[in-house]
Amino acid sequence: MSEQRRVPLSRSVLQVQKGTSVRVRATGIRGKVIEVSRDRVILEAGGLKLDMALSEIQAITARSEDIQSDQDRGWQGPELGTARLEVDLHGMRVNQVELELSRALDDAVLEDLSEIRVIHGKGTGALRKRVAEILEKDLRVVDTRMGYPYEGGAGVTIVMFGGEP
Repeated sequence: MSEQRRVPLSRSVLQVQKGTSVRVRATGIRGKVIEVSRDRVILEAGGLKLDMALSEIQAITARSEDIQSDQDRGWQGPELGTARLEVDLHGMRVNQVELELSRALDDAVLEDLSEIRVIHGKGTGALRKRVAEILEKDLRVVDTRMGYPYEGGAGVTIVMFGGEP
């Protein structure tokens, strides 16, 4: 039998339950947890529902709030080395994809990636159309193409970024 090692969860992650006030580590967005399942949570922040990994959030306690306010010196970008080579949007609604896609594009540009893979699925084509609209407006995007069959075909858009001008 193989023995799986468990990564110890931080104390703040263990405190997360329905109704807990949390902060998204990468962006500082604050919200309340409305659902917890295994290693994912759904939180409500500013009228939006966000599906996040438990590792991406931190429970806010009165003490951590005081410490955090002392340490805040303005906005801090995400840690380098965390950019994803692909972003999975399938299953989302059309009005939900812009934030997730923008975050993935920002991370990819900060990490100087040459391309990323956007998974939107085939379905009705509504997500693919919205993704195309967003990418067309983004000046950082040099080119896009539909995925090759081994990359996911029509359910995937490959986004290419330009280098130094």
